[in-house]
Amino acid sequence: MRDLSATNLTANSKSLERPPLLKLVLTKTSQTTRTYDISSSTNRIINLSHIEQEHSQIAHVAIQSDATLAALSLEGYTATLSYGYNDGTAGDEYSAVAPLEVMAQASNTVLSGRQARIITYFICAGVFDLMSAEMAQARYSQEDDDTKTIKDLLTAIAEATLAPFTHCKAYTITFDSEDSLIDTYIPADYFYVAAGESRLSAFTKLIKKAKCRARIENTAGVATIHVFNPTVSGTTYDYEYNDTVTNHNFFEKGVRKRLVLPNYVTVQSHPSHAAANQYSGYATDADSYAALGRYVRSEPYYIRATSNAQCTAIAAAILQNKQVESERGHGFAPMNCGQEVMDYIKITDSIAADTRTGNIGYILRQYTPGKKFSMEFRFGKLAGELPFMSMVDPTTGGISFEALMALEQAMQERLEAAVVMLLSIDTVPKWHVTKELRIPEAYN
Repeated sequence: MRDLSATNLTANSKSLERPPLLKLVLTKTSQTTRTYDISSSTNRIINLSHIEQEHSQIAHVAIQSDATLAALSLEGYTATLSYGYNDGTAGDEYSAVAPLEVMAQASNTVLSGRQARIITYFICAGVFDLMSAEMAQARYSQEDDDTKTIKDLLTAIAEATLAPFTHCKAYTITFDSEDSLIDTYIPADYFYVAAGESRLSAFTKLIKKAKCRARIENTAGVATIHVFNPTVSGTTYDYEYNDTVTNHNFFEKGVRKRLVLPNYVTVQSHPSHAAANQYSGYATDADSYAALGRYVRSEPYYIRATSNAQCTAIAAAILQNKQVESERGHGFAPMNCGQEVMDYIKITDSIAADTRTGNIGYILRQYTPGKKFSMEFRFGKLAGELPFMSMVDPTTGGISFEALMALEQAMQERLEAAVVMLLSIDTVPKWHVTKELRIPEAYN
């Protein structure tokens, strides 16, 4: 949750009487800064669809523009969206989300009867979306005596100092809070990067071995990567929604429970490791076991382990990630300017006489003229993410036919890229055989 304590934004977010505000600022070094909002008489924002997920931040903005704006090429500009409220005493107050980058711009002339207007669209993407498009230029592997921790490797990937990604843009990474693994567990030869693997893939498969999560935040106007150990249980919440008058109300709340499967995670040394270095540990989901009456086990996760306690801790981290991502439920509420992905929140519903707690995995903020802002949030992880270059319907903010076609094309391109990557492998630096390897005898 972004800190809003220095302003009246928190109080005004709870009031249904204050008009919400929206602003887009486009900046680039040595270029004119351009600002668009929902109050201007010209170059006014007429539609917004802004989606934030843990590893994706996408915004589609439509502006009722003019010939001057339509003639500009603003691709590559930094796009900072700010949400706010008008306060009777302090005036307009805003909270800026993590900056994005303008990936595409388009302008259409729309004729309706005797009236004509120009609409300019911007497609903006965040740091993790850009990292998903950056590919390793070569294979990378480590020896079994490598000493780099998860934190070391995450830092190297973010700062573009790891060998396959030195051609990429460097990002600042900050570790706000840590669990017991991120600065102690050494993946050694169990971490590798394939040629053509995305920078984001290398980043996420590392962090999943710890309880920490990552999100993009706004640090003094710059998009930076923040790693933290989120709250996932207990009674201390990042924010609460309550349908009583004195609390942040909501328009709709939904709850759907889902079992965590597999509910039994095992982490252990590989059988090929020395007998003196054989360790193992496991973690289980009690609620899922109680509902099913049995364990559904995952395949073993093999690591270069140093103790049974380490294996148990990594198993618990893997299971916690599965638990958080499997949470289900959603809410629609008046615009909360400070809400962030992975916040641990509570919804109290007096009508249904129940509560719902969980970590936010999805935030959708939408704006259309003549309607109030809507903010939807969902618990857990969605099944997938749209390609950030796809367009939404400029009048409704919904997914357009073009977006669906772009999704199909993106899936096809990723499939083709995977095939090319597999075909390009001529040597394998090291095999980790998990079950049985059979090498057929050559026939003359």
